[in-house]
Amino acid sequence: MSYLGLSRRIAGYLSTRTATRVSEDVLAYAVEVVLLNTANVLVTVFLGLWARALPETLVVMATVAAVRTFAGGAHSASRVRCTMVTGSVFPLLAIASIAVSGLNPALPMGLLTAAFILGIVAMVTFAPVDCPAAPIISQARRKRLKNGSVFMVTLLTGLALVLANRTLGVAISLGILWSAFVLTPAGHKLFQFIDSLGIWWRGGEKK
Repeated sequence: MSYLGLSRRIAGYLSTRTATRVSEDVLAYAVEVVLLNTANVLVTVFLGLWARALPETLVVMATVAAVRTFAGGAHSASRVRCTMVTGSVFPLLAIASIAVSGLNPALPMGLLTAAFILGIVAMVTFAPVDCPAAPIISQARRKRLKNGSVFMVTLLTGLALVLANRTLGVAISLGILWSAFVLTPAGHKLFQFIDSLGIWWRGGEKK
């Protein structure tokens, strides 16, 4: 069931105004995904601006998105809740990147090294992490996604190394670490704990 009445209304409009053969439920799901992803970006950008850390926030978001495309990760039972959590985490990591880059000059390189090692270990051990709604059945696809996640962590690490901006390099490191964390059992337990709080919506129904 759709979380958002708006998704259902838009799907109904598209179903009646177009000659599509796609069911209204499928349309509602697609519309909802687009709306929530858009909301996620807008919330993240707004909080990044408010925290005066927009470039770092965008870098963290892009890093996580790039790795998650291949590796997957923990999911909340509610897409709305997941949107709000990730929209909050990215600016916090951006603020942390600014703080870390202002400390010992050797710290960013040490953090990047740790992020690379832990990221590779997490990708090899856990990736790809699918979800019950879209399980990865093909072993060949699973292998491609795992290799892609390892390649992406390596590529992002190389990008952080050549960046002249130390703060953005730290943002990449923290993005890799978060991407690795949400693959682990601890990352799954964190989202399960957030779900247990019952904030916003549970499953597809309003509380």
